[in-house]
Amino acid sequence: VGREHARRTDATGVGDVRRQREEDALRKSFEEAKRERERDAQHRAKVRAMVEEDKARRAAEKAAAAGGGATHAAQPAATPARAAPSAAAPAAPAVPKAYTECKLQIRTAAGPVTAKFAPTDTLQAVYDHVLRTRADGVSVFSLGTAFPPRRVFGADAMGATLAALGLVPSAVLTA
Repeated sequence: VGREHARRTDATGVGDVRRQREEDALRKSFEEAKRERERDAQHRAKVRAMVEEDKARRAAEKAAAAGGGATHAAQPAATPARAAPSAAAPAAPAVPKAYTECKLQIRTAAGPVTAKFAPTDTLQAVYDHVLRTRADGVSVFSLGTAFPPRRVFGADAMGATLAALGLVPSAVLTA
């Protein structure tokens, strides 16, 4: 009888230890999740501060460029770590790229037609190309864009270049 009592007591003790370990593991995981949330919040705050600092720096640079440099002295002091990347950035405005070709996808009822044209080609050249390659035999149609802004090109636009119509470097037309 004494042995049985000792065995049961030991089994209860093992169960208590097991429950205590599970509770400790659960408590640790909750604490770790809380620390992770705090680190994330700190990181978000740091990123927000960096973004605000960058906005202020850009606004000061823009004001300095617009004012001929007279407001350069009023620029807020940037941290050295933030000043180094901005010094490496080019100060000259971006020069628009001169494209040598215009890739157009023309969506027809018979299926899409893809072709490359020179930016100086006219919309009439595109119309003629679609007329030649169109498989459904339709001879009268209009060309247009679906996005951005939806436009349908009329007869007056047939003499305009693809660059002037904003179709360079690539566009999707409907026919």
